[in-house]
Amino acid sequence: MTTFDRLTARVRALPPLAADLLAVAVVGLFTVSDLAVNDPGYRQADALSWALLLVTACTTALALAAPLLLRRRDA
Repeated sequence: MTTFDRLTARVRALPPLAADLLAVAVVGLFTVSDLAVNDPGYRQADALSWALLLVTACTTALALAAPLLLRRRDA
């Protein structure tokens, strides 16, 4: 068994919510890192980019929290 096979097995063993949170964290890390680095004189990460990131983060948080809130209410 290779290292990649062991890593794949560990990721598949994660609960669905943990896997979703891990994916969101990785994508968010790369997105914020990309927005934070600017070349002088260019508008690569202007206010609109940061606003879109904020909207995306809020909607993602709501989408991840909704199943938890609905599950607690039904129980």
